[in-house]
Amino acid sequence: MQGLLFSAGLLLLINIPLLIAYLNTDQDQVFAGLLLNPIDGQSYLAKMRQGFEGAWTFVLPYTAQPGDPAPINLYYILLGHLSRITNISIISMFHIARLAGSFLLFQNIWMLSRKAFSTKRFQYVSLLLASVGTGLGWIALFWGALAPDFWLSEAFPFLAVQVNAHFPLGIALQIIILFSPGLESNSMCSIIRIALLGMALALIYPFGFALTGFVLAGQALIILINRQEWRLERDRLLAFGILGGPILLSQWIIVRNHSVLSIWNTQNLTPLPNFAELLIAFLPVVVASSIYLLNKNNKYNKEETVLGLWIVAALVLALIPSNLQRRFLSGLYIPLAILGVRGLEVISRKKGRELIAIFSLLLISFPTSLVVSLSSINAIQSHDRILFLQEDENAAISWLQQNAASSSLVAASPEIGLYLPARGNFRVIYGHPFESIDSDTNKLALEAFFSDSKDPWNFLEINEVNYVFYGPREREFGKLTLPQNWTVVYETGEVQIFSRVGN
Repeated sequence: MQGLLFSAGLLLLINIPLLIAYLNTDQDQVFAGLLLNPIDGQSYLAKMRQGFEGAWTFVLPYTAQPGDPAPINLYYILLGHLSRITNISIISMFHIARLAGSFLLFQNIWMLSRKAFSTKRFQYVSLLLASVGTGLGWIALFWGALAPDFWLSEAFPFLAVQVNAHFPLGIALQIIILFSPGLESNSMCSIIRIALLGMALALIYPFGFALTGFVLAGQALIILINRQEWRLERDRLLAFGILGGPILLSQWIIVRNHSVLSIWNTQNLTPLPNFAELLIAFLPVVVASSIYLLNKNNKYNKEETVLGLWIVAALVLALIPSNLQRRFLSGLYIPLAILGVRGLEVISRKKGRELIAIFSLLLISFPTSLVVSLSSINAIQSHDRILFLQEDENAAISWLQQNAASSSLVAASPEIGLYLPARGNFRVIYGHPFESIDSDTNKLALEAFFSDSKDPWNFLEINEVNYVFYGPREREFGKLTLPQNWTVVYETGEVQIFSRVGN
């Protein structure tokens, strides 16, 4: 019960900025629902929107030519269906799923902490550090650098639980599969559970599936090399991959061979930060865990071996040349934090200064987290335009949602283009740096269109535009010129919506 309350308290504390954001919605500004990484966040809402509209396949909404539907992003599509069935708004369902996954993550970090430490004090320190700790990025700010512990949300639970719904749930599933006591046998019940969990992980978080499979394979290999009975590890690995493996392979084939998704995949670049940046981001727990590893005995410990394999697997997979290197650093801070608290035990035992050691590690591991939260609050108070819509913009989008035909193509500024597919069944020419095909070219063409384009008819006809959204953000580019057969169909305040006569 204490662990439950502690996890709930941490989750509430982390989400205080979000509560403040909703309280800052007024008659002129409407909070769009997301704080950290709202650009990707709105794209997840757009995926949910497709499920809300009844689809079970995904179509890229941030491009004029989306191609054929494909069975990917099924977790968010399912959440969209749940939103419709329960009559809960899409943004509310997103946060319900995010909070549920985050609580499950914290509870499994607690489970792992209880397995790793015999004393309550170190169990709570482990939960606290692994859940909300970060690195030394706060020091790098003095040199004008933004270290990865400010934005590498795959690796740090503190960030993961704030940015989306699938990171915390996926990392929680990793911990369950690797460490849950109920799965440490080759009984038929355990095998079935591992197979189903593997399938869920492959659907929700493919990178976590690859990482977990690597760890399970490494564990089996170590047992085999030591000439011990490895049937349990073999069966767990086979069960894990029997359903999830084909799902992962099929999704890779679908994206690779899809006429449009393949282009999106080449644009979706998440490279690994350089070594110095990574070291700054993880330095406190790296030093603390190194103290433990340098002082530990050679006796085999299963949990520690798996934690070590988690670290090795994440780094090895991330170093493989690909567009998505950093995605494989999934939950990396967790094993480093737990081994780091083991280092505190060593320091306490040798120096007799347990509280000083604990306080020192926590003191240097929380400032980045505090800066992230304070920065969010500052952005809220200044009504940062990437977080808020003007009331006129919000009303115009609502009108489109109620009156535009399904999958209508709307020409709008890049910022409004981000919001439109998340708030209605629309397509846009540009709205997302990765999910808009030929993003740089289309973004420039869109900005030129709103900057007194010399040939608006050509732009509208080539893209087969159904509506033009013209508000304060679009007016910043210049004067809009439209053909005579385009007329205002909706107007409120500074926002006009144009459509072709007879559209």
